[in-house]
Amino acid sequence: MKNILLILSFLLTYNTYSQAIIFNKQNEESLYKFLSNSNVEFDKSDIVTLKDINSFSLYNNTDKLTVPEAYFFNREGFRLKGNFDATSCGQAISSLEKLNKKSFYKNDTIDDWIRDFKYLHPQSSDLHNSEYDGFVIINWAIFLPTMNKVSFTWYKSLKEEKKYKIKVFLLNLDIQDSWEMSQEQKDALHLE
Repeated sequence: MKNILLILSFLLTYNTYSQAIIFNKQNEESLYKFLSNSNVEFDKSDIVTLKDINSFSLYNNTDKLTVPEAYFFNREGFRLKGNFDATSCGQAISSLEKLNKKSFYKNDTIDDWIRDFKYLHPQSSDLHNSEYDGFVIINWAIFLPTMNKVSFTWYKSLKEEKKYKIKVFLLNLDIQDSWEMSQEQKDALHLE
């Protein structure tokens, strides 16, 4: 019941911004189609979703169910404090040379975050042995279609980055076909 109340609070919050939220179940094919129709050149290994309705509720409860949003992690996998240039105005992300010089949260790591992810394409299980200079998670959602342009601009700028090796997770926040949900949860989200 607590999850349903969280989801309802999410719906009420976003409806106040005058954009009606309509949830539809998505799957790998619909996500790839949406990205292609949005002219996003993407690497399938970058596309991840939340793994289940509990992760969706957790993201809602911790204000992570936001589009656009980007989260930065240093090479050791610790989440950085603050944002980078242009992360709030929709331009390309820059200042990556500061990625491993910024202060970070000692109890918030990329490993903590990816536990809530489902990979749509096989991934290396050990991110830390891949010699990445950093990690970035960028949120997007089909249920918020007008909000994705900024997320996709950030993604493109990071994929075009040649000086630093950055692992980008393009995190889709939509409800997935594969999630097991109770009828009560489906009803709260106006599904089926």
